[in-house]
Amino acid sequence: MAESEANALIKASPPTPKLSTPWNPLAHTMRVMYSVWQTPSVFYYMIAISWFWLISAAFLTQIPNFNHDVLGSSGEVVTLLLCSFTVGTALGSLLCKWLSRGRIEPGLVPLGAIGITCAGLALGFSSNHFRTLSNTGLIPFFNSPRSYFNLLYMALFS
Repeated sequence: MAESEANALIKASPPTPKLSTPWNPLAHTMRVMYSVWQTPSVFYYMIAISWFWLISAAFLTQIPNFNHDVLGSSGEVVTLLLCSFTVGTALGSLLCKWLSRGRIEPGLVPLGAIGITCAGLALGFSSNHFRTLSNTGLIPFFNSPRSYFNLLYMALFS
């Protein structure tokens, strides 16, 4: 590709040249919140989605502590747990897309809340019976009883 062709591909005109962005994000946020507050169903969905993000973020930050204090494994297992969490998030998103069939489906919110609660409880009970290791790698982790359940519950939690 010639240099002139590459420059032609990079240049693009703005779709709305007169669009302005607010300089005060707090005031703009308050306007959006007031607008959302006017429609209670939208407000409740926004709160539910924010709750899911809060729970996931709080749980995600505790994975290294969970690995160190409960499982007693090395950093390799932290990476495995994070991968399990990520794969669970991706599969859960695909499942929601499939269940909603491209429509906004508020009935999935309670289903997701129940799923997160059940998976979190199952992970807690399963890890309670896990024999704590001593800074071991992946092979001893996989040889431990309940290791696969912990990975499964980690994926189901997200």
